[in-house]
Formats: sequence, C-alpha cells, structure tokens
Amino acid sequence: MQPARVSASEGMGNEMAKLDFCEVVGEMPTYLGELEDCAPFCVNESDHLRRGGAALPKVAGVYCFYENGDPLYVGRSRKIRKRVLQHRRRSSGHNAAQFAFNIARKKFEKNHPCEKLSREELSNNEEFANLFAAAKTRVRKMSVRFVKIKNPIEQTIFEVYAHMKLETPFNDFETH
Repeated sequence: MQPARVSASEGMGNEMAKLDFCEVVGEMPTYLGELEDCAPFCVNESDHLRRGGAALPKVAGVYCFYENGDPLYVGRSRKIRKRVLQHRRRSSGHNAAQFAFNIARKKFEKNHPCEKLSREELSNNEEFANLFAAAKTRVRKMSVRFVKIKNPIEQTIFEVYAHMKLETPFNDFETH
C-alpha cells in the first residue's frame, strides 16, 4: 500500500505553494545585484556592526561576510541581525558560529590531513578550540552585506546561488 501523498500546499502557506520555480530562479541575479550593491555594515570602535549610525536590521534574508572586500560565507536567516551576532559572539558554539567553525576546521584539517574528526571530537580538541576562538575573533572584524528576502524557499535557493556565484570558500552544505 502506497503512503498518502501530501499536497504541495499542506504544511506551508499559500504564498510558498504558489511559487513557480523558474520565476524564483529568474530572480536570483536581481538578488545577487542587491547583495553586491548593499553598503557594508562594518565593525566600529565599540565592536558593533554599523553602517553610519544604523545597526544591521531585524529582517529576513540572506547575508554575506566579507574580509578585505572578498566574500567568504553566505548564510540565511529569519532574523539577520540576531544570526550575524551569533556568528560573532565569543561564547557561541559550533552550531551558532558555523562560519567560524568552518574556518577553524579547514585550518585544523590542513595541519592534520589524516584526521577526520566528528564535530563533537573537534569541539573537545584543545588545538581546535584555540583555532575556533581565533576564527570567531576573525569573523568579528569582518563586514556584512545582506539582501532582504522574506520567503524561506527563495532564501534557500539564493543562499546556494550566491555561494556558487561568489565562490565563498567557507560555505558547507553538509548536514550535521
């Protein structure tokens, strides 16, 4: 007996069920232009991300960390300000500071090419812990740009699209 099929609109709002994939994909270059045209939010003397006097807004969308003008990591969130701050917080763990974790993991694996440790093993490794702390400090100094995208399906597609177009070296779409 076949399991019952779930309609495309069950479990998600009508707005998402009515999306046309080709139309959504067609918007990706526009979103990329908006991201690249966004004036960066930079770290000020108080260690806060600001653009002029404005703080990073509390909006849904896709953000990108930049270092010396180079895009390094793309992420998405329903609350960009909160998510970016999680990446920058000294106390954030490997799930909250995914970007810094990826930086530290690449460096650790470069020094230990034969060691493929799990996330838990890495988190308990003293050398990795030092690399992770240094990576969070590095991330705190980076600028951030964003594009407002309310729809989570569009966010998801754009996150991958932006990563591929910008060639961000620290994105990792592995599940954990």
